[in-house]
Amino acid sequence: MTGWWKLLPREVPSLGRMALAYGDLLAADLDIARVALRGRVRRTIICGMFAALSALSGLAWLIAGSWNTPFRYTVLAGLTIGFGAIALVAGVARGPKIALLQNVRAEWQDDRAALADYLRPRPDDVRQGQS
Repeated sequence: MTGWWKLLPREVPSLGRMALAYGDLLAADLDIARVALRGRVRRTIICGMFAALSALSGLAWLIAGSWNTPFRYTVLAGLTIGFGAIALVAGVARGPKIALLQNVRAEWQDDRAALADYLRPRPDDVRQGQS
């Protein structure tokens, strides 16, 4: 059986080309992820700003309307519980995951299978080692 170290000098150029191909694939995947992440961050910031402005104006309206009434503390407690529930739901219901390095992962799985097949001992290698 031939050892993998005997195959190495012959396969160095192929391994170099494969490493460069993985570098290109990695760069392409990172570009895709960067665009997706940029859009997600932009949407989150815009949504957060408008939600905060809306919440502040709603808070001001409710507090001003109930300030001189016996329900003042009830309104403040309800607002606190309501915003806590909204924060909890927003933390649990995040957006879809960004598939980072999906192409590299798929290519690596294919290459691992091909490499395992390439390095698997063949019946004719065993016979050559016995002669």
